[in-house]
Amino acid sequence: MRMSSLNLSILLTALVCTNLNADGKDNLIAKGEALFEAKCDFCHGSGLQKSGTTMLERRYKGTVPATWRDRTNLTPALIENFVRNQTRGMAPFRPTELTDDDMNALIAYLMRNNP
Repeated sequence: MRMSSLNLSILLTALVCTNLNADGKDNLIAKGEALFEAKCDFCHGSGLQKSGTTMLERRYKGTVPATWRDRTNLTPALIENFVRNQTRGMAPFRPTELTDDDMNALIAYLMRNNP
């Protein structure tokens, strides 16, 4: 059975996040935070004039946080789908712009609040 690249990436992220020691996981989360600041915060950060956050505030109407970094219900598949695939109002990040290692770090950062 062939595994899609999305499923393989999700599996690798889960393995990386569960098998890292505390220092390794902290380093991965720190790398993900730096990537979020550099590539995502412009639209999905906190504050005024953040178009992605504003759109999500309108969509969710307070039922979940509009800022991705404050969410507690994100999954690797959801994050990768939004980052890698064209969505309404958001162009995808190609693997040449955000490597698989970068994606794993971003996923670890955005999922750090999950229970």
